Amino acid sequence: MDAEQLYESVLGVNSPWHVAEVRGTPSELRIGKCDEIVVIIAHEEHLTCTECGSVCSRHDSRVRRWRHLDTCEARTVIEAEVPRFRCTQHGVKQVAIPWAEGRVPYTKQFESYVIDLLLESTPAGVSRLSSIGWDSINNIKNERSHEGYLGVEPFGHGTLASMKPHRRNDMIISPWSATRRQDGSSASSPEKAPKAWLHSIIRCLLQH
Repeated sequence: MDAEQLYESVLGVNSPWHVAEVRGTPSELRIGKCDEIVVIIAHEEHLTCTECGSVCSRHDSRVRRWRHLDTCEARTVIEAEVPRFRCTQHGVKQVAIPWAEGRVPYTKQFESYVIDLLLESTPAGVSRLSSIGWDSINNIKNERSHEGYLGVEPFGHGTLASMKPHRRNDMIISPWSATRRQDGSSASSPEKAPKAWLHSIIRCLLQH
């Protein structure tokens, strides 16, 4: 399995998308040959409407980038030229993107990782472990709120006391943390949580 096939499997990418190129490796990043690993994903020319399935013509496209889980502690970014099509019945639409939702610049797996951290850590800890700012963390929490997370007020510029954890339902909860459901179960579904063994597979394959 080469790097392209590996990332297709990890990201769940299949036709009409495919990984065209992987730029950089953890070893190249360590010696300064690159700043990040970039996974280039391409879309086939054949376009169909996401509403009715009819064959459509390309309207335009733009390059987008998404932060993904690190590969062997190397910053990893997904890059793709995302086309829009014109349907005679439904107008101009964007093709479906399987590895991300909406307009957020993060993959689903990276968002799940941040949500899992929010359940266990403080805003500062999440920011340090994920290497993103507090505004981005709050945006991810808000984007994923439809999946069953109980809403909490985002941290603003108040006093230091507002940063202290508070107790609720026999749990210590950070003011920024995604909370658990009322039945006590975790709001983060196991099937969407990043799998640690994937990092081990990537490490073994990319370093040989």
